[in-house]
Amino acid sequence: MKCFALPGSQLVKVIKAGFFRFFIFEKSYTFNFFEESEQSKLSKLIRLWEDKSIFSPSSLKKMRNPHESWENYKEQLRVSYEKAIERNTKTFIDTYNNFEKQHDAFVAHAKSTINTLVNSYQELIQCLNNNKSFSFITGNSI
Repeated sequence: MKCFALPGSQLVKVIKAGFFRFFIFEKSYTFNFFEESEQSKLSKLIRLWEDKSIFSPSSLKKMRNPHESWENYKEQLRVSYEKAIERNTKTFIDTYNNFEKQHDAFVAHAKSTINTLVNSYQELIQCLNNNKSFSFITGNSI
């Protein structure tokens, strides 16, 4: 296992960024389930962070509006990964389309073969009903 050290200011930035995402995620999904006293505690904690300047004003604003912040974060992820997702799904879509074309060609061929066999069968039945003899070897009427 490798261990590395970050300079103080960089470490604080990393911790703040990770904490902020965790806080927004947790709060956006659980805030509505807290009791009044717990909600007030969270609000007091945010005010304390604001008073002590622990987080930037924009981060605190995001913490006060967790649902909006969470939706914005998900939209950022969607936009940043859109090209990669498009590129990867294009391969699957192209493969599916090729399989679909092959299937359609097979179905058309099978239907054509079935129609030809049904027509031959009907002609054979008609010949037998007309009391004509038919040579199966040469295909000529006798």
